[in-house]
Formats: sequence, structure tokens, C-alpha cells
Amino acid sequence: MDGQGEVHTGVPAVDAVIASVESLAERPLGEHAEVFTTAQERLRRALDADPDAPAPHVPAPTARPVPAAPAAPQSPSGPAGQD
Repeated sequence: MDGQGEVHTGVPAVDAVIASVESLAERPLGEHAEVFTTAQERLRRALDADPDAPAPHVPAPTARPVPAAPAAPQSPSGPAGQD
């Protein structure tokens, strides 16, 4: 932000919000309002949380298998166009 390095509060949720706001310089101006709105919501949740409660577990995203496309029907005489 001011050239002095990253800000670390020791609260991971708050640090993530700060990082998202710091990234605004690389984002289009049209996205700034949404980033600030989201930052405010996330900060409110983080700061309203019980500091003695264990951090919630956030599961890592998992890749879902992509179903295979159904096989094209073939005529009894072979692939189409070879009759």
C-alpha cells in the first residue's frame, strides 16, 4: 500500500481482506465497489467472530470428474457415409 511491505494483522481472515483491497490497483475501476462491499462484509464477520473459537475448516476445492460424452450411435452397416 505505502511501499513498506505487506500488512499482517495475525488474523488470517483480516489479512486476506487486506490483500484483496491491496490488489485493487491491478483491477478495473468497475470492480472496485464490489471488492469494497465484499471486504466490508468479510471484515464484519471476522471481527464479530468469537476470538476463542477454533477457526472454521474450509475444505479445499475438489476437481469433479467430467462425464464422458455418450458414444455416437452407429448404424448396423458401419460408420455413417460408408454405405
